[in-house]
Amino acid sequence: MPWLEQDSRSGRSRADVAQPYQISLGEAVGKRPVFECPGSAGCGQAARLRAVSVLGALALAVVFWAGAQVTPVKRVRDFRMPEFYGGGAADPNPRLKSLVVGAEAQPVDAQGRLIALSKMQVESYLPDGRTNLVARAPTCLLDALGRTVSSTGRVEATLAQGQLFIEGQGFYLQITNLHLIISNQVRTVIRPELWQRAAP
Repeated sequence: MPWLEQDSRSGRSRADVAQPYQISLGEAVGKRPVFECPGSAGCGQAARLRAVSVLGALALAVVFWAGAQVTPVKRVRDFRMPEFYGGGAADPNPRLKSLVVGAEAQPVDAQGRLIALSKMQVESYLPDGRTNLVARAPTCLLDALGRTVSSTGRVEATLAQGQLFIEGQGFYLQITNLHLIISNQVRTVIRPELWQRAAP
């Protein structure tokens, strides 16, 4: 396969079959390669074939390069992702099941499924409207489709209408079923009212 290099004397491109094929897309786009075949009278056809091969490879590279481009997604402020009971937001009297909020949100994948949140807060509500959980973290990664949030950083959560407080470092929370895992430095505070409620 030919290798394109620049001739320092003439400023033109030269084909050298002794080297592996390399081409810089940024340098080649918009330039028409010029081939030389010194020392051989019958090399015109070979040079033309090499030119066609290189231009074909260049066109294919441009197609792949263009297809790989991802439309940039801007950072969003005051992010909100609600979840409703029953008929959802279309219900005449929608009941909020959970709400994920963030001061800023930035998608980190092309599909927008994974979102980096800052100043995250997750709120969960019982069917009667009472707050069941409030979790806060400085930063986290939200899986919008799987409805999970996770981070290696700090988290704090209040459960059971404020009767249980838990904090720690590193967490994973499944929002729909309120499955919370905290990895390290866990500290839990239980108010006496919760013990009394749990007593037989």
